[in-house]
Amino acid sequence: GVGRAGGGKAGEARDFLRRAMELEPRVGIWPLLSARALMADEGLPFKQRLEEARRDLTHLVEKVDKTLPLPQAALGWIRYLQGDADEAIDRWNSAEQILRVWKVHSPREAAYQAALLDWLRDSKVKVTKWKSTRIWRDDFSRPDGPALSNGWTEDEKNVKISLEGGNAVFGPGKLQAEEKPRFWREEDVSKVLKASFEVEVLPNASGDYQFSFDIVQGKNLATRIGLLRTDTGEARLLVKVDHRTKEAEIMREIPGFTWPENGKVSFGFVKMDEAKGTVAVTLNGAPIPGYEALELQNLMKSRGGRIRFEASCSGLAGTEVRATVEAVEIWRDTQ
Repeated sequence: GVGRAGGGKAGEARDFLRRAMELEPRVGIWPLLSARALMADEGLPFKQRLEEARRDLTHLVEKVDKTLPLPQAALGWIRYLQGDADEAIDRWNSAEQILRVWKVHSPREAAYQAALLDWLRDSKVKVTKWKSTRIWRDDFSRPDGPALSNGWTEDEKNVKISLEGGNAVFGPGKLQAEEKPRFWREEDVSKVLKASFEVEVLPNASGDYQFSFDIVQGKNLATRIGLLRTDTGEARLLVKVDHRTKEAEIMREIPGFTWPENGKVSFGFVKMDEAKGTVAVTLNGAPIPGYEALELQNLMKSRGGRIRFEASCSGLAGTEVRATVEAVEIWRDTQ
């Protein structure tokens, strides 16, 4: 099961490891490994990975062994990602209580204990603050129609953007010369703590598809964090730190990532330090290597201003386009 986690079919690692759970139901390592494999399995939808990992970890801490700190900490992290801050903190408190009376037998165990305690304390501080947030999510689950509504602004000509089957859909249609269908909304940048797009663009889809978080000052683009699926099927990260970033420096490769066969990708950012404007740029729920702590001063809480959430497509005249945005999620600070 562990061996299949990096290259097997969607859910294959989970299936093998759950078989091990059945064979050795009192051994705690199997549900822990199953939950970890699920979180790494990009072949499954992110929500499904979270829910199945939650199920395995809950089984471990309630049915197998309640005295292990790591599963409690991991379950708190899963519940945090699922939006339940109260249960996350409860699980972390349980892990902390276990660690306080945990007997260590080596310097290695002592270092592990200290590192996990530090992580638990930092996580509780962060999530306690985030309990004052409200999660706004548009999954476009409205009747089919030509307008997205719900606060979205659309710019379209020949290729239309519409509600179809519970998604925001580009096309089908052929682009005219210099046509760029797009839709967007703006938020107070000081209030946004986390944001993401969930999209589906098949690898063989023609055209360029861009999903970005932009700060515009006057008529000029000041800062951008974006994901581009190119006409050749490649994925590129778009990063404009500020006005000093050169045009040739904006488009960047994403280490170790290729666009998935099912076309489903989530892309976003999480503010790690509001005072400095530090963010972690995420892809399919995990930070992109090298972009775990990207400092963007225009995202500093003290700067204020507006941040634009925009999805668009472009290409040569006659390009047939088709793509969907399944959801947009924004975590807002209400204080």
